[in-house]
Amino acid sequence: MEKVKFLTLCILLLFITGCDGVYNIEIYNDHYMEDITIIEEDRSNWYDKNEYEVTFMDLLEEEYERDNHYYSKLLISEPDKKGLNYKSVFDIETYGSLGIAYRCYEYFRVLSEENVITIMTSDKNACYDDYKWLNNITVNLKTNHKVLDHNADEVDKNTYIWHLTRSNASNKSLSIQLSSNEFVFNYENEKIKKLGLYIGIIAGIGVIIGVIVIVLKLLSKKVNKI
Repeated sequence: MEKVKFLTLCILLLFITGCDGVYNIEIYNDHYMEDITIIEEDRSNWYDKNEYEVTFMDLLEEEYERDNHYYSKLLISEPDKKGLNYKSVFDIETYGSLGIAYRCYEYFRVLSEENVITIMTSDKNACYDDYKWLNNITVNLKTNHKVLDHNADEVDKNTYIWHLTRSNASNKSLSIQLSSNEFVFNYENEKIKKLGLYIGIIAGIGVIIGVIVIVLKLLSKKVNKI
């Protein structure tokens, strides 16, 4: 019951302000990493009560204090914005039952069969019925797994993007199939490549500085001879 209350509150926080919702999920080497930020920049909404007789700050403070061991949370409190950042890492079993996404759909499944991971939803996104403030939802799924099939609206390198609006949310399912044992790139190798690039840049700068020092010394010797 505590988990259900928490997830319901997460969805309410995400959509209470009327801002667009952005849901990021990264799937790397069978790890499912959620990174969700809820931000309210309109000061007038911070302490105004909604139809549930609660304010944005009420929900924010209650959620920050709640003990949810599967999410790490960072409270955002700046002069021009208030909010909360959630981060979590799931395996395939827990993502299908604890991830926030399943609260918006009657049917949300994460299945693994014959080396194929399938993530799919039913057609209707129920959050548009429940939350009048919601305008648009952007879903960004980034992965290093080989993608076998998908119905994303657009693809940006290894990120698959869906755009949900009030006009299409009643008849727009999300679906993607991934290979569980084939990868486009290895996440750890990418880190090594970046480290190698940084080392190369530093080495290049060192060479340039060395050349400049040598040239200056040669010029200095010529001047002294004159």
